[in-house]
Amino acid sequence: MTLRIIDGGGKPSAAANGAGSSGSFEKHPLADLLWRAVYPRDAVSFEQIRERMSKLGKLGITRANVHTVVRHVRDNPFEYGWMIPFVQKGQGELRRYFPILVDHDGEITLTDAEHLRYFQAGTASIVRNMMTEGQHLADQLEIFAGSPHLTRADKRKLRGASAVVTGVVTMLPDVIKAVS
Repeated sequence: MTLRIIDGGGKPSAAANGAGSSGSFEKHPLADLLWRAVYPRDAVSFEQIRERMSKLGKLGITRANVHTVVRHVRDNPFEYGWMIPFVQKGQGELRRYFPILVDHDGEITLTDAEHLRYFQAGTASIVRNMMTEGQHLADQLEIFAGSPHLTRADKRKLRGASAVVTGVVTMLPDVIKAVS
């Protein structure tokens, strides 16, 4: 993967949109409004994105609409040629919603040098969340494995799944180090 930083970026070319899709891709009707809501000015919250999208599209956009379109764009970055990376959770000072340009060769382009810090903070935040959720899942699997109502084989499967989840969780700090 290559990372480029260019100030002043720009929207991906129309040729990038939909390039290489499997044919099942359907463009979200609010994706262009989302782009315009976060570029060239970053947003600091879903509420700010919602307000901008509502004003730009002269529509009554809800937070659920914003969540749905952000998720859709994140699920289809190569079809759109851009995505919005995860954001630092809570009230952190590095909370910014902004687009990053992506291409099929794995090259990522940040449209502002400051975005690297926001990307790192968002990645570290989501990985810490994954670590917590993963440990909760491993504990839950262990608790269920102790049920007297399960067969020995089912208990073994649950304990095995718990061990796999715990193994993944122990590797996640390396992700934080890699992006820091």
